[in-house]
Amino acid sequence: MLKFSPEVDEALVDFMKLVISEVKKEKGIDVTHHIENVAARYSRGGSTIPLSTPSSSSTTVDDASDVVSEDTFVNKSDNTSENNKVVSCEFTYSVKYKDRKTGHVFQKGDKCGKDSVPGLLYCKSHKGSKQALAPVVEVIEVKKELQGYKLLSSLEKEPDTKFTLQEYYTNPERELTHLYEKVYVDSTNTVVMENPDTSSDNKWILVCKSIINDQGKRVIKRFSETVLNELHKQRVHRHYNYIIEDNLFRQVVSDYAAYTTLSNS
Repeated sequence: MLKFSPEVDEALVDFMKLVISEVKKEKGIDVTHHIENVAARYSRGGSTIPLSTPSSSSTTVDDASDVVSEDTFVNKSDNTSENNKVVSCEFTYSVKYKDRKTGHVFQKGDKCGKDSVPGLLYCKSHKGSKQALAPVVEVIEVKKELQGYKLLSSLEKEPDTKFTLQEYYTNPERELTHLYEKVYVDSTNTVVMENPDTSSDNKWILVCKSIINDQGKRVIKRFSETVLNELHKQRVHRHYNYIIEDNLFRQVVSDYAAYTTLSNS
């Protein structure tokens, strides 16, 4: 037996009432009785969870495990739930079928026609068929959809949180090698520049990579997609104080070439 706190019980009741209301409104099916049966199953020896309203009728689907119980399922139309009439079974054959007892041959599209179980749309033989239980699947899907809406709504209501940014370079003087002006290269060969916007909390702009070739010359290269993705991921999860502007690659190449030419002249 599962025991929940009063707060959890209250939240479950509210959610189940919402499920009942939405299913009844959208699908025309009242699942109150079934959910109360499930609630009673999990609260034996304790208090029950009242979900019924005066207008609620008895419609059952499966329990919380999403496994359909053929013996407990009741599928009522508006007129049968009100008058408890016995109607002809609504089961429709999807293939040609011969009844072994009567010898009658049903063609594809024929209805069963036998008397239904009182209060149901299907006879005793077909009350557990896929057709009879199809609304159960719809109820389950609606329940899952409502859970998704509830989660989405909860996320949308979350207040925006302003994180305290972490220093990407805890000791810039030791971690960065100066290239030119306010542009540097770090120990991973990332080319980084100081953010000219001093009002921004992001102190650094990561632009591209650089390598030293066989001739000992520095070559500026673009970030690979893998590196870009990793930098973005670190920025999001660790709240580092940098932004990524790989579109400044050409500017860095041009400026660095001009700087080295001037330095060598």
